[in-house]
Amino acid sequence: MTFHNLIVVTVCLLVYCVEATVTLIKGGGSTFPQQPYFSAVADFNRLYQNVQATYNATNSQTGQLSVGSGLLNWGGSDTDVQTSL
Repeated sequence: MTFHNLIVVTVCLLVYCVEATVTLIKGGGSTFPQQPYFSAVADFNRLYQNVQATYNATNSQTGQLSVGSGLLNWGGSDTDVQTSL
């Protein structure tokens, strides 16, 4: 293998590794807005191939607590946010 070929292969591998990296954005919370959230997440994932967004519909309190504890990046809630968070 020539030096030029080695450089080309190395660059291709680096590009593949960078493009293969997927960022995960985790969301969850209220079941009330789950259908619009699921649609928005699906549209987002189609537009941004290197980012994978999810929404786990449970309940507002679980969503708020999970965001507060760092388990989720964003939460959906149909109740006021608890001030203790």
